[in-house]
Amino acid sequence: MPTTNPSGWPQGAEVTELAAALLAQGRHLLNLRLGLESTAPAPHPALAQRGGCFVELHRGGARVASAGSFRPQGPLGEALAQQLEAALADMRLGSPTPDLRLEITALGTPDFIETPDEASALAQLRPGEDAVVLFHGCRQAGFLPRMWAELPSPALLVAALKHQLGREPTDWRGMMLARLPALCCMEDMEC
Repeated sequence: MPTTNPSGWPQGAEVTELAAALLAQGRHLLNLRLGLESTAPAPHPALAQRGGCFVELHRGGARVASAGSFRPQGPLGEALAQQLEAALADMRLGSPTPDLRLEITALGTPDFIETPDEASALAQLRPGEDAVVLFHGCRQAGFLPRMWAELPSPALLVAALKHQLGREPTDWRGMMLARLPALCCMEDMEC
């Protein structure tokens, strides 16, 4: 069960336990949704803590459905259940089947980087570790940590987020960044 562990989350055996708990709970919920017998896994205390979540469903190594939210709106366990249901409603999926594999990215509480200077904000990002959300007014755009592989520098990543918001790469007026600790875990695949 491969995992990645950015800073801001439990370390060592604790992160392995949390990843296992997320996958066990996700598989249990998926099995119930498929009408299969499933025993509820032992509760993990982190699932009761506030957190956001993304769920992706894979079949044959390809992503076939996804749903998620950067916004921690309640307990992580509830976010997991909500996003799994949303992913199962994704029209790309077709009929859900037991061969689906789960990828879950759990997100902690956002750390808002408040600075009028873009360079100072970029210096506080942790490439390869953070989920990043850029805000401009009521609009937002975000990337999960895997996007650092495609956009390896903070400047490139934030420029891509600005593009999603329809802003110029050099425009920092009215912008605010948030970084979120993230834990990605997958069944039988590399995260």
